[in-house]
Amino acid sequence: MENKTKCAAGIHERAIRVFVPLNNNLVPLALIGLLVGMVIISGCIGNPQPEKPVGNLPEGMSIDVELPSRVEQNQGFNITVIIKNTADKAHKLLSIDIYDSYSEGIIIESSNPHYKKSYPQAVLNAVTYDYYIDIPAGGEVKVTFTAVAVKKGDFKGALDVVIDDWKGGEMHPLRTVVSD
Repeated sequence: MENKTKCAAGIHERAIRVFVPLNNNLVPLALIGLLVGMVIISGCIGNPQPEKPVGNLPEGMSIDVELPSRVEQNQGFNITVIIKNTADKAHKLLSIDIYDSYSEGIIIESSNPHYKKSYPQAVLNAVTYDYYIDIPAGGEVKVTFTAVAVKKGDFKGALDVVIDDWKGGEMHPLRTVVSD
């Protein structure tokens, strides 16, 4: 596989999402335990910081993430995720995860379109925003997060976009420097 990061970021959360609904079976739970243990040992859980986009997008899909590299403390700004579908068939945006390492100084106030639900992923140290939005063939979907820089510092992390199923998606680096 060509797209790898230091800690296989973007793979562990998809594996957890695939197996958790099947929790009546001990085999998936054992696999989750093994996978989480490997990720913890590697020291990367909840703090992925890929240098470039990494993942496994369906054919004909592309994702761009736009955000400012520098803002002032208490300044509002946008993080825009543009998902393009040049394929002949529709796809679906399932969710977007934003990792806590970025959120240590940045608060996400809202998104447009609004997410169906949001919830913390304690194992991943991330917040997941579920959308379930169709991306038509030849079309695109834009999700704009409204954020505020609440703390000074250099905040790095990742944003993970999940398409179609918990195996397809792409993780993008996030970095914003917040000054006085």
